[in-house]
Amino acid sequence: MFNSIRSRLTVWYAAVLTCSLLLLSLVIYFIVKESVLARTDAGLVELSDSFLATLEAELKDAPSAEGVTGAARQSMLEHQYPAHSFAVLTAGGDLVADSSDLPSAAPQTRVDLNPKISAAILEACIASLATPAKAFHTFPGKHGGARCYARTFSATGN
Repeated sequence: MFNSIRSRLTVWYAAVLTCSLLLLSLVIYFIVKESVLARTDAGLVELSDSFLATLEAELKDAPSAEGVTGAARQSMLEHQYPAHSFAVLTAGGDLVADSSDLPSAAPQTRVDLNPKISAAILEACIASLATPAKAFHTFPGKHGGARCYARTFSATGN
């Protein structure tokens, strides 16, 4: 079968082409993966900045009886995006408000508007605050998993 030079060269060229295409596809995959993660991270930072600006405005406007909880819930109602959730915690890690229990402002679609944030994901996101260089955290799961961004802020002097 491989007695002729022509068949050996054909197999050799096919092997070289296969290896080259495999290497090229791996390089492209990792470049696209990093690009998508960078875009996702930039979007999360932008959403976080927007949410905190709204929260600060709500804290200034909210009656003192509602406090941070009422302002956080109102801010979350104003920042409902498909497949995005917010959680506001105290410095001790106690949950103040979570967007997963809010009523949806839009009709339900295939994507849950306020997906539930599990306790394990919340704990891992809080743990990522200990390492400032690693503010983002990825969690595997159904439908591709989740990407978390945690940051600290002060509200009403706390």
